[in-house]
Amino acid sequence: MNGWIIYNLKDYERNKAFAEMIINQGMKSDLSIRLLFVEKLKFGVKNKKPYIFYDNEEIKKADFAIMRIIYPLLSKHLEICGINVYNNSLVADICNDKAKTYQHLSKTDINVPDSYFVKRDYMDYYINNGLINDDDVIKSVDGHGGSEVSLYNESFEYNKVKDYVIQPLITRSGKDVRIYILDNKILAGVLRTSCNSFKSNYSLGGKIELFNDIDLIKKDVYTVIDYFMQCTKDYKVPGITFAGIDFIIDDNNNFFFNEIEDVVGCRMLYNVSDIKADELLIQTIFAKICKF
Repeated sequence: MNGWIIYNLKDYERNKAFAEMIINQGMKSDLSIRLLFVEKLKFGVKNKKPYIFYDNEEIKKADFAIMRIIYPLLSKHLEICGINVYNNSLVADICNDKAKTYQHLSKTDINVPDSYFVKRDYMDYYINNGLINDDDVIKSVDGHGGSEVSLYNESFEYNKVKDYVIQPLITRSGKDVRIYILDNKILAGVLRTSCNSFKSNYSLGGKIELFNDIDLIKKDVYTVIDYFMQCTKDYKVPGITFAGIDFIIDDNNNFFFNEIEDVVGCRMLYNVSDIKADELLIQTIFAKICKF
């Protein structure tokens, strides 16, 4: 069996160690995994059929692809070409757009923050007519790592090519938990805390520790998992193969769903536990392939 792990050039430099671990783990399971860079991919429709080129040459189709970039259109294209994609394209499409994620999960009974969505074309109107409260949190729909999340009255910088989600501030405590999901099951949780911001992202300096109170959030996590299992039940790879589900913790220890990281990083998990995410991910993919 052969597969691809797909990065962009910039992210690969920061995540090279994880990519190499995945490739090495694949070899142990007789899976040949080739590293591809999205910048060198060319895909589309030719002679009425979908095609994929790499370095301007036709590439032999893989059995599976591990997506380490955010590119739902490419994920869908690979599926159309008969390649099993982890995570599947619908998970990628929903989870990499915060507004879509909130829309979908509003169909469940988990705590989703009050939110409204503003298309980039109308953001000027909201700003100029005072329709945003000073202590509202503004998030670009496609931001990651906390870099495009800000309080309106403190550090908001308007980007006219972005759509936004706007929410009242839940807490200034800067505390949340990331629950890692592997093969539609809970793998582990990491508690993140910030001492100087309402954002607790590890990449922004948040403190981390293993979260041992999974039972407090277990029901909500499986509600999310079950939702995605249901809406992707007709996909060859249904549900969530590997992702992180984030919940904000308010001052009364209530949990509010925040977002899902489709292309989730593993540095936090490696730093607080002995869990070998790379090995477990490859074992999961190998087991799925054996069923096809």
